[in-house]
Amino acid sequence: MANVLSTDKQTAIIAALAEGSSIRSVERITGVHRDTIMRLGVRVGKGCEMLLDSKMQDLNCNYLQLDEVWGFIGKKERHCSVDDNPEYGDVWTFCAIDSETKLVPSFKCGKRNTEMANSFVQDIAESEHVESVPVKEMFQGQTVWEGIVEVFDLEGHATAHRAYAWAHETDDPDKPIRHVTVLHLHPIKSAQDAVRAAIVQEARNLGAEES
Repeated sequence: MANVLSTDKQTAIIAALAEGSSIRSVERITGVHRDTIMRLGVRVGKGCEMLLDSKMQDLNCNYLQLDEVWGFIGKKERHCSVDDNPEYGDVWTFCAIDSETKLVPSFKCGKRNTEMANSFVQDIAESEHVESVPVKEMFQGQTVWEGIVEVFDLEGHATAHRAYAWAHETDDPDKPIRHVTVLHLHPIKSAQDAVRAAIVQEARNLGAEES
């Protein structure tokens, strides 16, 4: 007879992993072997991915904030050699977060490169890159943000036909780069408007956190 974990035990393991506990820590707490914990994590993760793909469609999200969480597989990138498994090294979890509702409509794990970034954006909505627009946002004579905004045409989106995406540096050492996506919805009519709206929204979020 197969040794199957009880539902309560599986729930405890997934809850601990979701809280950020390490696999070896969960192994010590629950008495379940780490290989079993990893298999359970993969199975539940695939189930969550299927649920997201089936339910997170035709959403009326007006302002998406794209964030990333760093991790590594096998060893950190600086310790990898040319003979190592290509999947080893740094790995990033990219998350799309609706700034207004805190909903996470999409996520993707992989290397931090252009191919993965484009794949992530296309997973959020069927899109085609249109142009790269230089934007410089000023306030009281000072530059608030300056950079390149990527413009995408969207297909099949419930409310918008275009989106604007870019990245900017932060003061958080754990998340030095933040990715932002804004939909072409009133009053957003240009890349400049999108950057301005994102700056205002981030200021509001910061004020809410401080209060």
